[in-house]
Amino acid sequence: MRLLLLSMFVFLSVAPVAAQHFTLVTEEQPPMNFTDPETGRVVGISTDLVSAIMREAGYDYSLVLMPWKRAYRQALLDENTCIFTTVRTPEREKLFKWVSPLFTSGWAFYGMPDRGLGIEKVEDLSGLVAAATTETISISNIRSIPGLKVLEVPRDQRALVLMSEGRADVWVSGVFTAFKGAEDAGIAVPELAFLWHPIELSLACNRATDDEAIARLNTANKLLDPYREELKARHYYYTRER
Repeated sequence: MRLLLLSMFVFLSVAPVAAQHFTLVTEEQPPMNFTDPETGRVVGISTDLVSAIMREAGYDYSLVLMPWKRAYRQALLDENTCIFTTVRTPEREKLFKWVSPLFTSGWAFYGMPDRGLGIEKVEDLSGLVAAATTETISISNIRSIPGLKVLEVPRDQRALVLMSEGRADVWVSGVFTAFKGAEDAGIAVPELAFLWHPIELSLACNRATDDEAIARLNTANKLLDPYREELKARHYYYTRER
């Protein structure tokens, strides 16, 4: 296995790469991808990994931050354009070519530490009220949980306020972003009550992107497993949430 990985590394390091430029589009979503307020650069745990993948594969690239809907549309329409950090779903599978997974994350239900919710399975959510944002990728699945009432709000900060005031029992958030949401709302970090829905966070590339390039990027992604673990281990938000 070590010999195989070494051979793959040598291939990526010495094989010539045709002049090919990738445009990588993303949104403001700390801690995954966001603008550094001091430097104006696009940074974040996903940004670091995606940049390393591009360098390892030998491709030139540029990073552009924009609203999610615009970024998503650009990745759908423009060749050699990829969007991150993208949740890989069955509905999106045929719309893009995938470099995946960047990270394995998930949606979770969070509660206030003093509530003692005791949620061990989905059925335990029956009778509770959940606050979730309109942009939550799995909002329709949340609504399908029997007996769970969902309060849909525009932002995580509002959802957290509802929970802290006792108007909602739980808040639905991604495990990578929950701490940042609580920090922005000025509320103590809630307790992870139930890890509900694992998700694959990925780099989604335009369908016209060359298959050889996608294969090369996926090989680079695999070779960077040690760096991926390093990013997770030293990243402030990740370690607090886990």
